[in-house]
Amino acid sequence: MKLILRRNQIEQKGLFFGSKIIYSLSIYVELTNEEAELAEKYKINNEILSSIKLTDGTIYDVTIGTLSRGVKFDSEDIACLLQYEQDIKNACAIFKIHINTRKNYCGDETIEY
Repeated sequence: MKLILRRNQIEQKGLFFGSKIIYSLSIYVELTNEEAELAEKYKINNEILSSIKLTDGTIYDVTIGTLSRGVKFDSEDIACLLQYEQDIKNACAIFKIHINTRKNYCGDETIEY
């Protein structure tokens, strides 16, 4: 899997109040053929990996399906975008764990304490 992050900033000039910077974060994932096949096989494209509370109070559910189509966030608050970015990185790590666990979920395990 490749996680592609595109960051940008745009200065918006106002007529009365000066200018402000709008930060933009576009994110999408590219799955390998094997990952895409396994995600389809196990029906996990729409499994929620993380939920992000956006600055407007809405909740954005992160799935591999939404990340494969791409998502974009804009904000004046760069700290929010950095948090979204970290949440999505964590969601991708969770996806990788889920896909590998499902693929290799066979056999016996002995745990000694």
